[in-house]
Amino acid sequence: TKATAIGDGGTTGTQTLFHEAIFGTPAISVAADVAAAAIPLTLSESATTGNTYAYTSTSRCVDGTGATVYISPQVEPLLGFASAEYTGDPHMWASRLHPDDRERVLAEMSREREPDTPFVLEYRMLTRDNQVLWFRDKAAVVEDSGGEGLCVQGVMYDITTEKQMEQELSSQSKTLEAFFRYSITPLVILDRQFNFVSVNQAYADSCRRDISEFKGHNHFEFYPDPENQRIFEETVRTKTTYQVQARPFRFPDHPEWGLTYWDWTLVPILDASGEVESLVFSLKDVTVRRRAELALIEKEAYLRTVVSNATV
Repeated sequence: TKATAIGDGGTTGTQTLFHEAIFGTPAISVAADVAAAAIPLTLSESATTGNTYAYTSTSRCVDGTGATVYISPQVEPLLGFASAEYTGDPHMWASRLHPDDRERVLAEMSREREPDTPFVLEYRMLTRDNQVLWFRDKAAVVEDSGGEGLCVQGVMYDITTEKQMEQELSSQSKTLEAFFRYSITPLVILDRQFNFVSVNQAYADSCRRDISEFKGHNHFEFYPDPENQRIFEETVRTKTTYQVQARPFRFPDHPEWGLTYWDWTLVPILDASGEVESLVFSLKDVTVRRRAELALIEKEAYLRTVVSNATV
């Protein structure tokens, strides 16, 4: 979204009035001064940050007293106030800052700064009907050709949608973290080289280890198995989920357990470029069930043998 700002075409009259408002005298060269010194306000937020959000924005200039001497017309559909309401009331902008952000933002705005060095603030503002909107304000001190300060010039980007998504993701993250931590299903997160990133308590208990023992170690350092390692490597190569039931495994650190059996699922997690970033490994101990099944199969085979011999 192109942001209108002092220095853009068609605002010379406003700029001259702006200079008069601060210094008491008109300045013929003020448009060139501001345009030369301005931060790049014609770029969209998505272009400057590389993200995928579409932003609505408005530009403004504030003098040394904090009064708004110019604000672009885009402010009205954003906040419900016309530009003239801001320039007509020197305290209007500050009064619409969210009460929890006002002191911090005004303190930051009043700090001495090097000219033409952008700074960024994030804060909330209240609309005419008192809805709360989030803004990212990118601003810089602008000087005239004589090195005197003209104003703080900036662009306010509406980042409300971004903040809402951040809050939603944070909530989802907390939910997933709670599920991971307290699930009775053994769960493991591995990097693409199969190093432990995180394990839950159920997994640590199933291995008879403390959670703190896993970080910094490789899965196949603790549990070497050439066939399992081949499966893991193939999952990374193909980027596809692998599932298996009642897979046998002997724990090298617990030979007394004998042959155990596990249902497990290995899920590759892809990064933004489509490459495997990590793996989620979930397991279910089915040793008791599988041993009972094998015992039943063995017994049935024995009975068939007995019956066969009896009929002969």
